[in-house]
Amino acid sequence: MNRRLSGILCFLSFLFFSGDVFSKGTENFIGNWKGEISVQGMKLELIFKISYYKDQDKELQWQTKLDVPAQRLKNFAVDQTVIKKKKIQLVLNSLNAEFKGKLTDTNIIKGVFTQRGQSFELILIKFHGEVKLKNRPQTPTGPFDYVSRDVQFSNSKGSIRFAGTITHPPKTKENQRFKTVILVSGSGAQDRDETVFDHKPFAVLADHLTKNGYAVLRVDDRGAGNTICAASELNYTTADLVNDVRDFVDFMADTIAQLDQIYLMGHSEGSAVISMLAYKNAALKHPIRGIIGVGTPLVEGIDIIKFQNEESMKAMRLSDAEIRVYMDLVSDFLQFSKERGAKERTQLPSKNQPLSVQEFDTAYNIMVRNWEERHSEATIKRLKKKIGKFSKQEFDALNRASFQSVVYNKWMGYFLGLNPYEYWNNNQVSRVIINGELDNQVPESLTKTAAEAIDANFKSQKNAKSFKYIVLPKHNHLMQECIKGTVDEYQNIEQTLSPLFLETLLLELNSIQ
Repeated sequence: MNRRLSGILCFLSFLFFSGDVFSKGTENFIGNWKGEISVQGMKLELIFKISYYKDQDKELQWQTKLDVPAQRLKNFAVDQTVIKKKKIQLVLNSLNAEFKGKLTDTNIIKGVFTQRGQSFELILIKFHGEVKLKNRPQTPTGPFDYVSRDVQFSNSKGSIRFAGTITHPPKTKENQRFKTVILVSGSGAQDRDETVFDHKPFAVLADHLTKNGYAVLRVDDRGAGNTICAASELNYTTADLVNDVRDFVDFMADTIAQLDQIYLMGHSEGSAVISMLAYKNAALKHPIRGIIGVGTPLVEGIDIIKFQNEESMKAMRLSDAEIRVYMDLVSDFLQFSKERGAKERTQLPSKNQPLSVQEFDTAYNIMVRNWEERHSEATIKRLKKKIGKFSKQEFDALNRASFQSVVYNKWMGYFLGLNPYEYWNNNQVSRVIINGELDNQVPESLTKTAAEAIDANFKSQKNAKSFKYIVLPKHNHLMQECIKGTVDEYQNIEQTLSPLFLETLLLELNSIQ
């Protein structure tokens, strides 16, 4: 799930500056610098472009701009640039991140990039010239033989102004409305194309479906692209996203959708969202004809997060025994947060107030103490040393920050106890799930049994709407043909979506009754 990497994969924020210029030797910082951080075994390139300008008082000021080529982000300004002698600090307030480094050579800055309590070694190398974007041959470019137009519309409460793109075949006298597919992205703030590592899967999907007769809506999520919302609307759960998609349906129904031919396609967490909305189909103003989930989780969120944490620990080169010991502690953190999010999931009036510092410290210390009592002192000492060496951070500080990032995250508390199986199994619309055999974020090992149970339930009921579970061989979470299925592979594959996936999706969509 994308949110597991949130804050690291998606630098969808604006950054700006002011500071003191110039002490002796600081001119060596001027220029373009690039380096990579390693996140769960994945390499992500960051580029900082450091320069100066004259302010309104004609005084020289430092400024830094950030590029993240994998996200097609360019020239985002950093909040604060502080340079003193051979040391530099770059502050990114909106991302809760900073980089601190030291110039060790005229062309090398060694330091640490920190975000939301997680630290990553980052060595920046000075370079000249432009960074070339990776080749993505499937990304559609105009002119198109169909209509493509950007749109804006508000949610039902008037608190969010969504921005997106509609594509549809040319209208004729006979055809003013079309079969419609609404695309729903995975976890985290995604733009309308669900851009990741230069790939634009939703743009490719919209192009393919529109060429085959469908109108398609894709939308910038809250906090992404050109969608505008109050800060309070960024503190959301999956249930809030369900309401967003309901507004997407109403918008398309009021504009261009053929009312009895509205379909939802969700990726990753988006597949949970569409199942939750379709579950309420009888009460919707504009009913949904069918749903298609891609990379669909069918177990509780806590099981997905545990799996992804275990995969991350493998990148730390921990043994299986060490992973089991560390997961014993991580599981306690996750279970505590899941229980706090229970009221949000059951839609009861939530009495959960943010933990005070004292309450947090008490809960954290009890869990750690109990964990240490369950395992040998030698094992824990060895584990702390390994993790500290890998993370470049003291073990206790790392775990406190990790626990904080979970327990104070409203979305996470809700997601940990959310089980999409309940909605996919008890749904009265036609359902299709397309997953990848080598999906390493939502693995088949966690979905197969649940999918078989849904299929058996469907076959046992009279007049039940159709259900299909399809696993594409050698496909990953993004629906690329792959070798390993790991996250670090995504950016190295030119293919955005496999022809087999596109063919299967269209076939199943056309077959929904």
